[in-house]
Amino acid sequence: MSRAHIRVVKKLPPPRIEMRFWLTVGVGVFAVVAVIGWVHSYQMNSFTRHLTADGTVSETRIVVAGLLDSSHGGGILYRTEAHVRFMAEGQQQDRWLTASELTADRGMLAARIASHPGTCIVYWTPGHADAARCSME
Repeated sequence: MSRAHIRVVKKLPPPRIEMRFWLTVGVGVFAVVAVIGWVHSYQMNSFTRHLTADGTVSETRIVVAGLLDSSHGGGILYRTEAHVRFMAEGQQQDRWLTASELTADRGMLAARIASHPGTCIVYWTPGHADAARCSME
């Protein structure tokens, strides 16, 4: 066999990652961090956008708040309500307020109110005391 049939394969240089790629990755990471920071700030300041008052809870109840219906079955959504007395915008209020989020787990709500909480923090948007809610946490 002669040397004329042997070919020398040249080594290819490693592929270069372009600057545009790193710029895109950097902008993406910055955007994700900015969104996470904004959401965290929004959640931490949720009570600062509301007026608050201490409320006295006289009784609590679990109510049906809605029904779930699908082709695979259905379910019931519950929430807790509390009969609360509190001062709002210079007037004494005495009414039933929503005291939990919606959930399909009635047992969890029953466990939360089993200790018969006597107080809660009532919060509402300024000028809308009619839409007050109670936080027993």
